[in-house]
Amino acid sequence: MGFGGPRVLVVGGKRLENGIAVSGGAETAYDIQGLYGEFAAAVAVDDSTPEGAKLEFVVLGDGREIWKSGPLGKTDSPKPVRAEIPGVRRLGLKVAVVEAGAPPAADRASGAGRGRPRPVQGDWLEPVLGEKVKAEAK
Repeated sequence: MGFGGPRVLVVGGKRLENGIAVSGGAETAYDIQGLYGEFAAAVAVDDSTPEGAKLEFVVLGDGREIWKSGPLGKTDSPKPVRAEIPGVRRLGLKVAVVEAGAPPAADRASGAGRGRPRPVQGDWLEPVLGEKVKAEAK
């Protein structure tokens, strides 16, 4: 099963082609019908995210938390993800905002954008569903 997000992913100055971009505070979900045993990827904060922002990545299986990254900033290296998902019908990939980060210097000087945090983006890199579950013979 392949994944791909419509937004550009840039981590550590490198543009990446295979991944899922999720806005901070959002979740994307996939109906995997219990067919897979494992989800693997790496997570990182996108270079477009403001300085000082911290995000936490969460893998959900049928609404239940099964993996959590802890807070990450954009200067942190990508963190590997390996989550066991046997029987999971709905796989959720959530990005929570721990800290929104500083507004751009121009906004601070002019007062523009007050009360409106800059968008933050978390990237799920090279996502893979593995260990397909075999149907029981009847």
